[in-house]
Order: sequence, then structure tokens, then C-alpha cells
Amino acid sequence: MRKLYLIVSLLLVVHTLIGQSDTLRAHRLLEEAEALMQQSKIQDAILKSQEAAMHYAELYDSVSMEVAKAKKITGIGYAMLRAPNMALPYFQEVLEIHKKILGERHLEVGNDYNNLGIAYRGLGERDIALVNFEKAVVIYKGTIKDSEQKLIAPYSNMANIYKMDYDFHKSILFRKEALRIVEKEKMGADYFKHFEIQKDIGGDYFIQLEFNKALDWYQKALVGFEEYLAPEHVNFIDLRSDLANCHCELGNFMQGAFFVSKNEEIIRKNYGMEDVRFARNYIIAGSCFLKSGQPKLAIDKYRKGLKILKTNYAELTLDLMNVYLMLGIAYAKLNDYENALLNYKSGLDLTGSSQGVGNTETYYMPCKLFLEMGRSCSMKHETSKNENDLEVARQYIDKSMAMIKKMTTNYTHESSKTFIIDHFFQVFDYAIELNLALYEIDPKPAYLEKIYELIEETNHVLLFDALREDEMLANYGVSEEQLVQKQLLEDSIAYWELESYKAEESDNHKTNDEIKGKLFDYNKKYTDLYKVLPEAIFDKKQSGIPTITEVQDHLAPDETLVEYFNGDSLLLAFVINKDHYELISLDGRDIAQLVNDFRIGIASYNPFDTQQGKVASRYHSAAISLHEKLITPIKHLLKQKLIIIPSGELNFIAFDALLEAAPTNHLDFKSYPYLIYKHEIRYTYTTKILLRKFVDQQNFENKLLAYAPTFNKAKMVASFPERSLSFAPLQFNKQEAENIAILTGGICYSGREASKENFIRNAPVTEILHLATHAKANQDALGFASIAFGNQSKEQLFAKEIYTLNLPAKLLVLSACETAIGTEIRGEGLFSLGRAFTVAGVQSIIASLWKIDDQQSAEVMTNMYENLVAGQAKSAALHQAKLNYIKQAKNALAHPSYWAAFTLHGNNDKIYFPKRNFIAWGVGLLLVSIITFLVFFFKRKK
Repeated sequence: MRKLYLIVSLLLVVHTLIGQSDTLRAHRLLEEAEALMQQSKIQDAILKSQEAAMHYAELYDSVSMEVAKAKKITGIGYAMLRAPNMALPYFQEVLEIHKKILGERHLEVGNDYNNLGIAYRGLGERDIALVNFEKAVVIYKGTIKDSEQKLIAPYSNMANIYKMDYDFHKSILFRKEALRIVEKEKMGADYFKHFEIQKDIGGDYFIQLEFNKALDWYQKALVGFEEYLAPEHVNFIDLRSDLANCHCELGNFMQGAFFVSKNEEIIRKNYGMEDVRFARNYIIAGSCFLKSGQPKLAIDKYRKGLKILKTNYAELTLDLMNVYLMLGIAYAKLNDYENALLNYKSGLDLTGSSQGVGNTETYYMPCKLFLEMGRSCSMKHETSKNENDLEVARQYIDKSMAMIKKMTTNYTHESSKTFIIDHFFQVFDYAIELNLALYEIDPKPAYLEKIYELIEETNHVLLFDALREDEMLANYGVSEEQLVQKQLLEDSIAYWELESYKAEESDNHKTNDEIKGKLFDYNKKYTDLYKVLPEAIFDKKQSGIPTITEVQDHLAPDETLVEYFNGDSLLLAFVINKDHYELISLDGRDIAQLVNDFRIGIASYNPFDTQQGKVASRYHSAAISLHEKLITPIKHLLKQKLIIIPSGELNFIAFDALLEAAPTNHLDFKSYPYLIYKHEIRYTYTTKILLRKFVDQQNFENKLLAYAPTFNKAKMVASFPERSLSFAPLQFNKQEAENIAILTGGICYSGREASKENFIRNAPVTEILHLATHAKANQDALGFASIAFGNQSKEQLFAKEIYTLNLPAKLLVLSACETAIGTEIRGEGLFSLGRAFTVAGVQSIIASLWKIDDQQSAEVMTNMYENLVAGQAKSAALHQAKLNYIKQAKNALAHPSYWAAFTLHGNNDKIYFPKRNFIAWGVGLLLVSIITFLVFFFKRKK
């Protein structure tokens, strides 16, 4: 018995020792995995952590903290290798283990949600990623009492989501919020995170092609990395790569080569020549050689990088696609178009089997590959003179454009869409160039019609889609309930975006966190709604672009439509008359500088300046040159009435004020040969808007409402997007609004009655709206141009709010500064208040291109309404009012600064006014004038 006891005891000891040995082995494996991760030897770390997890599961249970720790390291490793599809299941397992052991609100669970967000982000599941980051934020805020530092990770990760969405305003905003926390917390040894965030901000600017800003942030990060990180740290290697890329883009090839060489030495010594970083360093070196005009050396570097990637990292699809793209470009530089096309096709072949590639990259890389294939075929044609090469090139460019359209459909946020259109504007530009080349070889009408379609769509892609979508919603059986739901969600999103913007500007971080939560919820609902709408709504094949024949049918015999295209390499004018159309190539050199001189010459005019001759000279010199470039080549095609669709910088000029020739007397502004003397000019955004049919609403409750708010001189707008802005008093806006109300039989609201609430309540049932007030074109933040109904922030009506309104007014007059200008996006035109009211449904809008004098504006506007009441069409009424002003004004006030700012966008239908007793009206107006004079006279006597 005693022997048996000894044997059992011995077995127990042996079993315990073996168990301890297995436990020690598992611990050692985990420690080795952690050490390898610190050394950035990721693949080795993954193998060790997987082995540790297996041992822990055998020793304890699959649901244990040790297993969770090991699997977490595995997931992080795959995430670092950019294999989110491999990382995701590990992060999911870890989350479930921690929730069972620690509960739903534990700090570790917050970390797990953050890691899950990273994996979903890598897979392109942006909405799911944001949900997980938001959950992490909620848990951190609920568990952290005195420190915000845990919030840095989800804030930075949310910034990366917005970066994927091309919403760089929000991306940089979240990064700066994380930066604020780092600085506030004074995080000791972890203070290097401050510099990591600076590096990421540099990356945001790099993608926006703002290389000088990117370099500035990268150099700030470099200072910290040199102090806090070892040279071989993976983040430091990445930063040197970023610096090399940035210097290369700026043409600083020696500096770029320095960082490439430094990285090569460090990577070879610490990670080996088969490491993914070595491959990426080869690729950056190749790009430096390519941009410095050495494509053969570039090809050598690209091939070496490609070999490493294909051998060891075949799952890194995006890296491989990028190398094939760059190889193709390098071969094209050597005029070896066959090899260029072979590499582009190799890149495209990867799209069918790619793993871990999200929606953005699914279209982004093919878009670039198709573009370069088109370019190579086009350049091949220059040697071969084979027309088929141009046809093939056009087909590839069409495929590239299809990718752009898929990307814009994939996003719901306007800022994301505008970035894509601006970033890929060269595709539209090149498509037009190719069709033009084909037309010059063989002038088929089909090519000319295609150029017209491309110009029409390219000038205002999103505006066009918004108008088209409204039609499609009405035509494809969308239920009334869905339409109401869509409108309510759009209203809610606009409201919370505005509240978030105000909170950002006032640095109210706590309030803004709550607002962002609501905004996220509404955006998610909006995305979900779109998933159940009929697919036909998003069918881009149904373009809805009016044909040239339809445009001709709409034009009167004395009208000409001129649609400009101002691209990277082309300046075109598509001229359409009732019985003829023609495409004219124009001289686009120095257009941007001439437009700038034109505007400065007008904006800086001061009648009391003794040096006004110099200012006038700058204006008229630019106005003459612009006329020579934009009007003279098409002069023989123009009728008396012009409808102009501007493009690019041309949106910022008043064609009325262009000059046919040099003035005989530089200071005699009445005698200047203005284009307004030859042509009656109006504008439109697209021909689709020009031909837009409106239901003739007969039951307007109000004929005209005129608004003239009061502004206090010294009052500042505390939470307005530009907090330094104060609105000066307007001396003549009330008089302007009252006169117009009397002329038209309308109602004037002034002072406190002229409120934002009043406008929103009454505008939908009013035929004519007149706003004599202040406005601000916000060129820094899309959708936040505003029109003021008072000094308080709550009295500002923002463009984002206007988009959600339903305004069937036949005419809206924005008698305020800068209401026709805003943020200019290539391929989209101006995001202005005028554009916002067009989307809201207003038929015609009169808006201003620059800051205007309220007294002179009142004269022009009053006379215009007199002309409208007398039966003139809108364009004729404004045209004649300007001519009358020039004729009657003193010479110093006849400068275009005072009368040319106002532009008419939209249709030119007459507005009918009820017949009135004009004798009684005249007597009434005279009595009002007498009373006003007497009140002023007796006040002055007192």
C-alpha cells in the first residue's frame, strides 16, 4: 500500500512538473512573440503566438485570458501585415473571451472593439468599423476617470476611416483632437504618439497632393521620432519612406534619395532583404528615379520590389497592383507601350482574386490602371498613326470613368464624392481630349455629340446626379413613405452636421462627441435606406443628359448657348444655336492668372483712391485678354442673347464686364466697351437645369417676400464658422426691400421680423423671394456658406440646410455679397449659395460674384423689379437695369465693381404681375417718399 502511495505521489509530482514545464513553455513562447513584435519581426511573432495559444488551450481552456492574449498578438500581427481578413477572426474570438470573463464594459473589451474596427477598416467595411470604434469610445469614456489617453486610438482610427472616405476635413479634425489629448495628458514615455499623429496628418495632406503641408508635418514628426524611437522601429522606417515620397513629389530628389538609402541600410541590417519593407523601399527608390527622368533605373528597382512581394507577400494585393502600375508608367516613358500594357493588365488581373481589398481600393486602383492603359494606347497612336489605337484608348478611358462613377455611388457624403471627382478629373479631361483627336481625324457627329455629353456631365457631376436622382425617385415606384423617410433623414443629417461644425469651431469637445454619435446614427440609417431603393435609380447608363437637338429646340432664334470646358490641357467652347452647333478650341494659357487679375482689379477699386488709374489698368488689361480668349474666337457664332455655362476659374468672372477693346480713356468708365453693350447674358449650371420643366404652381400664398435684417455694428458672432466675422450695419437694405415690396405688391420683413424662422416657414409658399442682407462664401468648409438673417449664430442659414428645403419659387434674389461664389471643385464647379438654392428647387436665382455696395445694389435691384413688373423677362430686366445704372451713375460709380456682380442663373420665364392702378400706386410711392423725407428732416432739426 505504501509503495502504491509512493508511486501515485511520484506520478503526481511528475505530472505537476510536466504541467509546470508546459506552462513555462507557453509563457516563454508568448514572451518571445511579444519580443518579436517589438522588433517588428511580424511573421515570426505570429508563429510563436499561435503555438502559445495552442499550448494554453490544452493546459487550461479555450476560454481563458492566456488564450485571449496569445490570439490578440496573432490578430495584431496579421493587421500589421495588412491582412485584415486573417486578423478579423482572431479579434472576434478575443472579444468573446473577454466579454465572458470580464463583462461587457471592461477596458479590455474596449480595446477589442478598437482592434475589430481596424480589421473591418482594412476590409473596406467602413460603416462596421466606425460602429466598433464608437463602441470603444463609449467604453473608454465610461471606465476612464481622470485620463483621456485611451481615446487617442479610436479617434486616430476614426480619422483613418474618414481618410478612406476622402473626408479629410473630418480626418484631420479627429487627428488634431487626438493630438490635443496627448498634449493635455503629458503622456511621459508615450509622448511619441504626439509625433505619430503628426505623421498621420502629413499623410492626409499628401493624399490631397498638398505636398508642402505634408512635408511640414512629416518634419515635425521626424524631430520626435529621432528622440523617442530607435532607427529600426517600423514607424520610423515608414516615416522615412513618407519623407522620401514627399521630397520626390516636390522635386527634391537628393533628399528623397537620402531617406531611401538610410532605410535600405537599416532594413537590410535588421529585417533582411526579403522583408516587405525592403520591397517597399525598392518601390520608393523606383519612383524617385522615375520622377527624376531615369525610367530604366526605376524599372530595375520596381522589378526587385515586385520579386520580393510575389515570393513572400502574394496576399498584399494593393502593393502588387501599385508596382505593376508604376512599372507600366516607367515602360511608357521609354515608349515601350507593349510592356507597359502587359504590366497594367497584370495589375488588373489581381482584382478578381484580391483579398482584404475594400470598396475604395476595388475601384481606385483599376481606375488608375485603365487611365494609364488609355494613355499608353494614345501615345502609341502618335507613332503608329493607327486610328484603332485611339479607339482602344477611348474604351479604356471609358472603363476608368465607369470606376469613378462606381466610387461616387459607393459614397453618400458629398465631401467624399467631390474629392474623387477632383482627384480623377484628369480622366474626364483625357476622355474629352481623345474624342477630340478622333473627331479631328474623322469629323463624325457621334464624336462631337460625345464631347458635348462629356463636357455637360463633367462640369457639374454631382449636381447633375442629384437632379437626375430626384427624377428617378419619382419614376421608379419609390413609396411615399420612403420619400418622406429620405427627406427626414436628410434634414436630420444636415442639422447635426451643422451642430457638429459649430461645436468644432467653438472647441466644445464634449458636446461634439455627443453630436457625432447622433450624426453617425442618422448617416447609418440613410445608408441603409439607400440599400433598399430600386437599383434603376443608380443606373448611370441612363444619363438623362439633354441631346444637342433638345437644347436647340429649347433655344430662341436670337439665343446662343456657350458651354465652356476648362481642363488641365484643354480650353473648349461648345457653341449651340437654333440651327447650328460647333466646337471651338481656345487658348487656355494664363487663364487662371487673368481671372485673378480681373477679380482683384474689380475688388480693389476705390473711387477715392488717387492711384485708381493703376487699379483700372489691371482690370481692363485682364478684361481685354479674357475677351480675346473666350469671346473673340466664337464671336461670329453668337446671337444677341447668351446663355453661358462656365467651367473652372471661369465661374469667378462676370462676362458682362469683359472688354472688346482697350478703352480710349482709362478713367471714363461709362465709355468702356463692355460686353453687356453687345449681349444680354445669363448663366446656367447644366443644360439639364436649362431644360428643367417646372409644375406651374398657381396657389402661391405670397407674391413676393423681401427680407431686410438689421445688423449691429460691434456685435461679434461667437460660434459662427468664422468667429472673427462681424456684420456691419446695412444702411440701404431696408429701403431696397420696402421699395421692391411696394413695386410688386409684396410684403417686406425688416429687423427682427426678417428672421431665419420666418424665411423657412414662408419661403415654400412664395413666388418671389428677395434677401437684402449679408452672406459669406466659406471656401474652407464645403456646405457651410451662409446667408445671414441677423448677427446671432442661430440666424445663419447654411448651404447644407438650404439643400434640404423645398422651394418652388420662380425667382430668388440674393442681394448680398459673394452669393454666387464658393468652393471650386474641378469637375463640379462652385459649391455656392446659388447652387444650394438651385438644388432646393428655385427656378431662377440672381446672385453676386463679389462684395457689393448696398446703396448701388439697391438702385440696380429696384430698377430690375420695375422692369419685371413692366413685363420684361428676368434676363432682360436685369440686363436693362445694369445698362440704366451705367447711364445714370456718376462716372466714378460706373465701374463694374458696382453693377457687374449680379448674375442670373436658371430659366428666363416672365413673371406675371396682377394689373394694378398705376396712378394710385405712383401716388402711394410718392407719399411714402414724402413721409420718409419729413421724418428724416424733423429728426435732423431736433
